[in-house]
Amino acid sequence: MNKTFCIIPWIHTHITTNGSVLPCCNSYTYMDNSRIGYLDNNPVETLFNSKKLKQLRLDMLNNVERKDICKNCYTKESMGFDSGRTIYNEDFKHLLDNAKNITDSTGYVDPKIISWDVRYSNLCNLKCRICGPEFSSTWAAENQEKIIKIRSVDNNIDPFENQYQYVEKIYFAGGEPLIMPEHYRTLNKIIERGRDKYVDLVYNSNATKLDYNNNDLTELWKNFKRVIFGASIDAVGPRADYIRHGVNWDIVENNLYRLSELARTSKNFSFKLILRFEINILIFI
Repeated sequence: MNKTFCIIPWIHTHITTNGSVLPCCNSYTYMDNSRIGYLDNNPVETLFNSKKLKQLRLDMLNNVERKDICKNCYTKESMGFDSGRTIYNEDFKHLLDNAKNITDSTGYVDPKIISWDVRYSNLCNLKCRICGPEFSSTWAAENQEKIIKIRSVDNNIDPFENQYQYVEKIYFAGGEPLIMPEHYRTLNKIIERGRDKYVDLVYNSNATKLDYNNNDLTELWKNFKRVIFGASIDAVGPRADYIRHGVNWDIVENNLYRLSELARTSKNFSFKLILRFEINILIFI
């Protein structure tokens, strides 16, 4: 496989809080030149074969560097680190050899999207100093801005309605995904359609709430192939509230212990802390 090839354009989509669609989260730049469209205007299947994404596939097959989209991965790899590209190529290495065979001369592939990175909205219960209104409805309210939601979500239309039979991995972020009703809708649909044993769930969460509207996440997670929970923690005690305004540290600490115990007793669950700053904290295993 050549040094520019990445499986992501063949299997993945990234939907941001405002409904814009990118090849992946690593392709995001402030110039927004990697955006391939908006869910407001097109179904996810159409965007999966947008002109920009088809050309990206062809360039990758022909070993053409795309620094306009893939610069972040190239930079990490040049420094000796794993990148989104290397991680996904490893996770889905069983699909690498077939990518060329399923791609026509225009770069089109059947829209079977097996990996989703979705942020249904900026709904969040915290107002972190490192964040802003694009990713926090609490910040948006202070700035007198509207909560950002994908229009299809506002209209109660599931953008992945025709993709559940293919999904194998979902990355949930936000906002805070664990308070989004769309997150629970997605999990329940996967279970109802008998797909749960084939699906990995990955989370980036503030760990403030492990249930929503009578949904006990620890029970729902038991159905899935694998669950990887990343708790985003910056500090403990009063400092936690200073950095992430709205945190009740006692609740978060209790949730971290619950998650640690779940990781110890469950075969399909793993738990890690995403530490953004150097802090003194008990590391949960």
